[in-house]
Amino acid sequence: MGKKVLRGFLITIVFIIVALEIGWYLYSSAINKPFINIEKDEVIEVKENDTLNTVLSRLNEEGKMKNLLMVKVYTKFSSGDKTVKVGTYEIHEDDSIHDFLDKLVSGKDGQYAHKVTIPEGYDIEKIATAVDEAGIVSKDEFLNAIKEYPLPSYVKENPEKRYNLEGYLFPDTYGFDKDVSANEVIEKMIKRFESVLLEIENEEGITLSDDEIEDIIIRASIIEKEIKVDDERPIVAGVINNRLEQGMRLQMDATTVYATQKTADTVTIEDTKVESPYNTYYVKGLPVGPIASPGKVSIEAVLNPKKSDYIFYVLKKGGNGEHVFTDDYEEHKKNMEENGY
Repeated sequence: MGKKVLRGFLITIVFIIVALEIGWYLYSSAINKPFINIEKDEVIEVKENDTLNTVLSRLNEEGKMKNLLMVKVYTKFSSGDKTVKVGTYEIHEDDSIHDFLDKLVSGKDGQYAHKVTIPEGYDIEKIATAVDEAGIVSKDEFLNAIKEYPLPSYVKENPEKRYNLEGYLFPDTYGFDKDVSANEVIEKMIKRFESVLLEIENEEGITLSDDEIEDIIIRASIIEKEIKVDDERPIVAGVINNRLEQGMRLQMDATTVYATQKTADTVTIEDTKVESPYNTYYVKGLPVGPIASPGKVSIEAVLNPKKSDYIFYVLKKGGNGEHVFTDDYEEHKKNMEENGY
């Protein structure tokens, strides 16, 4: 064998060894510490018909896994049962994939004393009712704790607000142990809000200041209550921008419903005259604070509004929550008539 051939052979061998070592390091890291961006006391829910792959894929989409491919290779070739059990599980950043799989398959630590699901668009009053009905803490205890809870730096205290923490208790499914305090419930929901906000910042490549966050959540809360169709949320984010830029009142019914504390979404002429800092028929600009807890999609819509000339929209009668949009008032009146308003 010539010197050149030998040298080439040795270089190839070294390259293969280095590649194998790097591959092994990446594989070991992905297996021994597969999770990232995990908050303290974070939980995940395993739902009916979930598989291990769907759970892992969900975590990956949320930016919480280092290397989904390596983890899937491990789970595919590892022995034992991989059927996950329905439940709510705590997840820790130092969990190995073996530990995590053991939890989900055995159901160990998967059954809290109480579980509650907070849907997108719930306000604090509805959240208080939900945690009460789930047997976690009483409604009065929860509301009293909300009023006294220390505000995060991004929440501006204002005596005109109904609840300073409105909008910041993130909608999700939560598990709680027996005898949990109201403050612990609130803390868990706020931590989840902060976790999702961090995910969004990482995905968007931005860093939001404390002063920006409240403005975003106020807009997102209006969008959450006004709009059911996800594709329309960025459009309405653009409508809000257009109205504010033109010095128009927002005149959005969801803010009036919150201001009047009505149980129905129907708004009357008298309702629009209510002198409330939340009623955007009465005040110029944004309401004094958020009107509900927005989900991730609504927050993302505010950060990525769809540019258009639209300033009016009306709900289609008999549709699936879609709206008709226009930039012309006469056309808007026609759209209202055609849809029974």
